[in-house]
Amino acid sequence: MFLSSRIEADIVETVKEKKVVYQRELQVYLEDKYSHWDVYNKLKNLEGVSLRSRSYRGRKWYWPAEVVWSEVRETADMVAGLMEVCARHPRKYEYLGILYLDYMEFLVERALKQAGYVVVAKDTYYFNGVIYVPPTGRGPGRPPDLDFIANIPEKRLFIGVQVKNQLRYPRPEDLDMFLDMCQSLRVKPLLVARMAHEMQLKRIRDIGGGFVIFKRWILKPPFPRDVFQKLVERGLPVAVYTRVPGFLVNRLLEVKRLF
Repeated sequence: MFLSSRIEADIVETVKEKKVVYQRELQVYLEDKYSHWDVYNKLKNLEGVSLRSRSYRGRKWYWPAEVVWSEVRETADMVAGLMEVCARHPRKYEYLGILYLDYMEFLVERALKQAGYVVVAKDTYYFNGVIYVPPTGRGPGRPPDLDFIANIPEKRLFIGVQVKNQLRYPRPEDLDMFLDMCQSLRVKPLLVARMAHEMQLKRIRDIGGGFVIFKRWILKPPFPRDVFQKLVERGLPVAVYTRVPGFLVNRLLEVKRLF
């Protein structure tokens, strides 16, 4: 009961501090203390009591019950505008003729190499004579794949790498597919994600896999400096790297020792 009231108090305090927040934004602010799912469930209890809510510009917004919408709309417009710039900002990146669907995948590949992994495949659903077929069978379009397959030479071990650079947790169905793919291709899973739920990480640990949580939402350079500064001032965990960050290499080194 105490934990439940503590979460609700922290939610209300954060909303008051920010004046108005949208759902995912609030989940990110509180993720070091509470899961995204816990925050979502508690928000439902607080609607119409301590907080008001409305859907606006494609997002669900929350603000203190004693405040009217007109007083917070300008802030909501500012935040919505920032997030729309992020949504429109290109994620794909091309380097030496190789296309990466997300800039973070490029950084991860470089970090893997710097940490002593040998990348043997990219964007693949085929490995060592085995083709991955989803449990539901083949549908239209390109089949699901692993971002990378890499080798740890000193351990004679192959790993399947999936990169998730987003504010939300990996979708449950995406994690299911990733783990099923690794099992089918006989490689150990390595999830590299901004954030994930502890139960998702436990599933990976339980089958001998590893994970790297990097917490920052990595945006591809160049990114508008004024927008970036406003995101940082708002408290959102964004970062722009032109080089491979050292913490990513160090975490991959740590995970390699644990496999």
